[in-house]
Amino acid sequence: MVERGSGTPLPDATVVAGDASVTTASNGSATLTAARGAELKVTANGHDAASGTVPDDGDLRLELRPNVVQGTVTEAGGKPVAGVRVFVDGQSAWVRTAKDGTYSLDGVPEQATLIFKRAGYRLGEMELAGQATADFRLEPFE
Repeated sequence: MVERGSGTPLPDATVVAGDASVTTASNGSATLTAARGAELKVTANGHDAASGTVPDDGDLRLELRPNVVQGTVTEAGGKPVAGVRVFVDGQSAWVRTAKDGTYSLDGVPEQATLIFKRAGYRLGEMELAGQATADFRLEPFE
Protein backbone atom coordinates (compact mmCIF):
# COMPACT_ATOMS: atom_id res chain seq x y z
CA MET A 1 0.00 0.00 0.00
CA VAL A 2 1.41 3.36 -1.02
CA GLU A 3 0.33 6.98 -1.00
CA ARG A 4 -0.99 8.18 -4.34
CA GLY A 5 1.25 10.73 -5.99
CA SER A 6 4.33 10.24 -3.84
CA GLY A 7 4.55 6.43 -3.80
CA THR A 8 5.44 6.60 -0.10
CA PRO A 9 4.75 3.28 1.68
CA LEU A 10 1.77 3.33 4.07
CA PRO A 11 2.49 1.60 7.38
CA ASP A 12 -0.38 0.72 9.72
CA ALA A 13 -2.99 0.51 6.94
CA THR A 14 -5.69 -2.10 7.54
CA VAL A 15 -6.23 -4.65 4.77
CA VAL A 16 -9.44 -6.70 4.91
CA ALA A 17 -10.53 -9.71 2.85
CA GLY A 18 -13.77 -11.25 4.08
CA ASP A 19 -13.32 -12.01 7.79
CA ALA A 20 -9.51 -11.81 7.66
CA SER A 21 -7.55 -8.62 8.26
CA VAL A 22 -3.93 -7.59 8.58
CA THR A 23 -1.98 -4.36 9.19
CA THR A 24 0.73 -3.21 6.80
CA ALA A 25 4.38 -3.10 7.91
CA SER A 26 6.62 -0.01 7.80
CA ASN A 27 7.32 -0.67 4.10
CA GLY A 28 3.57 -0.70 3.30
CA SER A 29 3.45 -4.44 2.65
CA ALA A 30 1.24 -7.10 4.18
CA THR A 31 0.60 -10.77 3.63
CA LEU A 32 -2.97 -12.00 3.60
CA THR A 33 -4.27 -15.28 2.23
CA ALA A 34 -7.22 -14.73 -0.09
CA ALA A 35 -8.56 -16.43 -3.19
CA ARG A 36 -7.84 -15.04 -6.64
CA GLY A 37 -10.51 -12.55 -7.55
CA ALA A 38 -11.34 -11.76 -3.92
CA GLU A 39 -11.90 -8.10 -3.13
CA LEU A 40 -9.54 -6.44 -0.63
CA LYS A 41 -10.50 -3.25 1.19
CA VAL A 42 -7.84 -0.97 2.63
CA THR A 43 -8.15 1.89 5.11
CA ALA A 44 -5.46 4.18 6.56
CA ASN A 45 -5.63 7.30 8.71
CA GLY A 46 -5.47 10.46 6.66
CA HIS A 47 -6.33 8.68 3.40
CA ASP A 48 -9.38 7.72 1.38
CA ALA A 49 -10.25 4.03 1.52
CA ALA A 50 -9.33 1.90 -1.50
CA SER A 51 -10.18 -1.54 -2.80
CA GLY A 52 -8.74 -3.97 -5.29
CA THR A 53 -9.06 -7.51 -6.56
CA VAL A 54 -6.51 -10.23 -5.80
CA PRO A 55 -4.69 -10.84 -9.12
CA ASP A 56 -4.09 -14.26 -10.68
CA ASP A 57 -0.33 -13.77 -10.33
CA GLY A 58 1.92 -11.43 -8.39
CA ASP A 59 1.27 -8.83 -5.76
CA LEU A 60 -1.55 -6.33 -5.53
CA ARG A 61 -0.43 -2.70 -5.25
CA LEU A 62 -2.99 -0.14 -4.12
CA GLU A 63 -2.55 3.62 -3.99
CA LEU A 64 -4.50 5.56 -1.34
CA ARG A 65 -5.22 9.25 -1.79
CA PRO A 66 -4.24 11.49 1.13
CA ASN A 67 -7.28 13.45 2.35
CA VAL A 68 -5.61 15.83 4.81
CA VAL A 69 -5.03 19.43 3.72
CA GLN A 70 -2.55 21.59 5.61
CA GLY A 71 -1.57 25.18 5.18
CA THR A 72 -0.96 28.60 6.65
CA VAL A 73 -3.31 31.58 6.65
CA THR A 74 -1.70 35.01 6.51
CA GLU A 75 -2.77 38.59 5.87
CA ALA A 76 -1.44 40.82 3.09
CA GLY A 77 1.79 41.69 4.94
CA GLY A 78 2.59 38.02 5.53
CA LYS A 79 1.62 38.09 9.22
CA PRO A 80 -0.04 34.81 10.35
CA VAL A 81 -3.74 35.00 11.24
CA ALA A 82 -4.81 32.96 14.28
CA GLY A 83 -8.38 31.82 14.94
CA VAL A 84 -9.51 31.49 11.32
CA ARG A 85 -12.23 28.87 10.83
CA VAL A 86 -11.26 26.58 7.95
CA PHE A 87 -13.76 24.09 6.52
CA VAL A 88 -14.91 22.41 3.32
CA ASP A 89 -17.91 24.10 1.73
CA GLY A 90 -20.97 21.96 2.51
CA GLN A 91 -19.39 20.03 5.38
CA SER A 92 -19.86 20.64 9.09
CA ALA A 93 -16.36 19.71 10.36
CA TRP A 94 -13.96 22.63 10.79
CA VAL A 95 -10.67 23.62 12.44
CA ARG A 96 -9.18 26.90 13.67
CA THR A 97 -5.76 28.17 12.73
CA ALA A 98 -3.10 28.19 15.45
CA LYS A 99 -1.16 31.26 16.62
CA ASP A 100 1.26 30.79 13.73
CA GLY A 101 -1.65 30.65 11.23
CA THR A 102 -1.26 26.93 10.50
CA TYR A 103 -4.08 24.42 10.18
CA SER A 104 -4.63 20.76 9.31
CA LEU A 105 -8.04 19.57 8.10
CA ASP A 106 -8.90 15.85 7.72
CA GLY A 107 -11.40 14.19 5.40
CA VAL A 108 -11.12 16.65 2.53
CA PRO A 109 -12.56 15.40 -0.80
CA GLU A 110 -10.34 15.50 -3.88
CA GLN A 111 -12.43 18.24 -5.51
CA ALA A 112 -13.47 20.67 -2.77
CA THR A 113 -13.74 24.33 -1.91
CA LEU A 114 -12.11 25.46 1.33
CA ILE A 115 -13.76 28.33 3.20
CA PHE A 116 -11.77 30.68 5.46
CA LYS A 117 -13.75 32.80 7.98
CA ARG A 118 -12.50 35.28 10.58
CA ALA A 119 -14.06 38.42 12.02
CA GLY A 120 -12.45 41.52 10.54
CA TYR A 121 -11.54 39.77 7.29
CA ARG A 122 -13.32 39.11 4.01
CA LEU A 123 -14.68 35.58 3.55
CA GLY A 124 -12.10 33.52 1.67
CA GLU A 125 -12.68 30.64 -0.74
CA MET A 126 -10.14 28.37 -2.39
CA GLU A 127 -10.82 25.64 -4.96
CA LEU A 128 -8.78 22.49 -4.38
CA ALA A 129 -7.79 20.13 -7.15
CA GLY A 130 -6.34 17.31 -5.08
CA GLN A 131 -3.48 19.27 -3.52
CA ALA A 132 -2.44 18.54 0.08
CA THR A 133 -1.13 22.03 0.84
CA ALA A 134 -3.36 25.09 0.74
CA ASP A 135 -1.85 28.36 1.97
CA PHE A 136 -4.25 31.31 1.89
CA ARG A 137 -4.00 35.08 2.26
CA LEU A 138 -6.99 36.81 3.92
CA GLU A 139 -7.96 40.37 3.09
CA PRO A 140 -8.96 42.59 6.03
CA PHE A 141 -12.10 44.72 5.87
CA GLU A 142 -11.21 48.33 5.19
